[in-house]
Amino acid sequence: MKEKNKELELQPLELGSYAGEIGSTFSSPEHKEFAVNGKVVVEGKIDKFSSLMSDYILIKVSADEEGPAGQQHEYYAKLKDGKYKQTIRFFNGEGKYHVSVHIPSDETENYYFEATAFDVYNVNPEIQRDLVLTPFGQEAEVALDMESGYVKENEFFRLEGEVGNLTDEDTVMLQLTKDMESWKHIMPIKDGKFSYDVPLFYGKGVHELEVLVPDEERENYYQTATTILIDNESDKTMLPIEYMDQYLERGVTLESPGWRRRDGWNVQYKREN
Repeated sequence: MKEKNKELELQPLELGSYAGEIGSTFSSPEHKEFAVNGKVVVEGKIDKFSSLMSDYILIKVSADEEGPAGQQHEYYAKLKDGKYKQTIRFFNGEGKYHVSVHIPSDETENYYFEATAFDVYNVNPEIQRDLVLTPFGQEAEVALDMESGYVKENEFFRLEGEVGNLTDEDTVMLQLTKDMESWKHIMPIKDGKFSYDVPLFYGKGVHELEVLVPDEERENYYQTATTILIDNESDKTMLPIEYMDQYLERGVTLESPGWRRRDGWNVQYKREN
């Protein structure tokens, strides 16, 4: 890292015009191009934070080249009294990344302005894709029994989590995708917890699993809480189970394994009293 920084001209970080309008400053990083060993801290404050249309800072990270954990990742740092601090790790290990920091508009909802951007050379080869919660996931107080957003599995992925700000009357949705294939599943919440053995239906390769929570403002609508990349090492493919929309209302849930073999069914049922 030190050798790489010696090769670079460490020029001061540049701020966009919107950053000046709302009094945004950064204490970290200090330069617009530099090298790191595995992580960098983005830290700053905003003087006029009370006028912003959101309490979250959006940080986008893009790799120069696509790797096992994709090419892009995003972080959502919550503002607390106008201050925020977020550790960024690099999801494809060694290489060059572009990081941009976006601040919410003070006039329009769901609109962000770029406050600053910088390039990072990561010299650490370790793949570190953080498990990141969106604003919806943070407001629902989602907590998963895992730290990394990129995992390697074989045929199945065990998902376990808690939701501190939802009730047992709510449900959590899963959406699994790979290439052009997609599967959705609704999970019940019991005592603030949920769990499911997710079949990796589509064979070898990376499956993208979205965990979604109910939208408080729209009935029967869900918003992404977090996204997990699951690298399936098995060549086996499976067929998703087809079920009635009313099965949860009648107290019927599916136990492990929850998948259908191509030569028949392999399903167990239980009924909640």
